[in-house]
Amino acid sequence: MLLLGQISKVHGKDGAVVLNIRPELFTPLEASKALFIEVSDYSVPFFMEWYEEMSNREFRVKFEGINSREEAAEFTNRKVFIPKTVLPKSHGKSFDLSEIVGFTVIDEKHGKIGQVVEVLELPQQEILKVSSGKKEILVPVAGEIIKSIDAKKREIRISAPDGLIDLYIE
Repeated sequence: MLLLGQISKVHGKDGAVVLNIRPELFTPLEASKALFIEVSDYSVPFFMEWYEEMSNREFRVKFEGINSREEAAEFTNRKVFIPKTVLPKSHGKSFDLSEIVGFTVIDEKHGKIGQVVEVLELPQQEILKVSSGKKEILVPVAGEIIKSIDAKKREIRISAPDGLIDLYIE
């Protein structure tokens, strides 16, 4: 199982919820009929009645059997998983963000800034912890920052917002 995201809130009166997905998983939800929600340390399958994309990170989802605002509220702040088999294949294998630990990070302005030593999974967003040897640099995982990931070269090319890298290296 792979962490897809987290249910952030209830949306509407019919039991729909807002699901925030991890930014590196631009997987269409239709690839999976069921999503697995963390309930008492178990991943329990819930079947989707429908879903609607709100943004590239947020989806409004209605699950079968959850028909009221009160029922849906029980699922807020719960993690949601998908089977790795529904992910798009990249050179014959599934992509998982945890696999990039050890990759070299190259910024288009500053050049090589270091290696990924950890991926921090925060509720609002994943963060790459990059070590330059002397300093640690935190880089948000976002589509506008991460430009490419080359698994063969073990490189991540980024376009950091102005001042982000300078904040750490000065």
